[in-house]
Amino acid sequence: MNHLTEPASRRAVFNAARVQGLDPTGAELIVQGLNHVYRLPHSGAIAKVHQPGTTAKAAHRQNRVALWLLRNGIPAPRPAGRSTEPVAVGPLVVTFADDLGHGPAASPTQLAELLHALHQLDVPDDLHLPDYDPFPDLARRITDLLPTSLNSEQRMLLRVAFDDTRERWAAAAWPQRRVIHGDVGWANTLVTVSGAAALLAFERVTAGYALRDLAAVA
Repeated sequence: MNHLTEPASRRAVFNAARVQGLDPTGAELIVQGLNHVYRLPHSGAIAKVHQPGTTAKAAHRQNRVALWLLRNGIPAPRPAGRSTEPVAVGPLVVTFADDLGHGPAASPTQLAELLHALHQLDVPDDLHLPDYDPFPDLARRITDLLPTSLNSEQRMLLRVAFDDTRERWAAAAWPQRRVIHGDVGWANTLVTVSGAAALLAFERVTAGYALRDLAAVA
């Protein structure tokens, strides 16, 4: 997977903003990670250039999750522009949302309230959320370990522990499936000017078990 560069993401933002009827003048890069996030000061919007490999379908689902949260009274960034559909610029996908401001992250109490509200909701059929499965990502991480990080015996023990954990996971008596955020952290929350805490970043929203979100916070 190619890494996202600032010149490429900036070009994508300018092209996509014009498609959505937004003004990209003065676009400010505020997050430079796997995804690049820009603030568009003249449009009151945030532009997100999704990491290479993200499909338009996956990006659109994130917008639909945001609208579903809003309909259920959970603050989230509302998709901005002429359409909730993402804009494809070459291999990159760009989405836009209302700028919720420069507020601080949610307090522990506010985050608990957000998660409680989220976990009370039934899994919506129309969002076609994938089931939460930690094991493909864990398997990739093990495979990608540097050859010098573990000796052969340690690597074998790690594989045994992985297989044992996967079997126990499959056999566990889990509670009812709920919508889970999947990437709960202070950086993915924001307190708006009204004082309400909002959830951000919906790439990892899945249908799973509320314990996953609570474990991440813990």
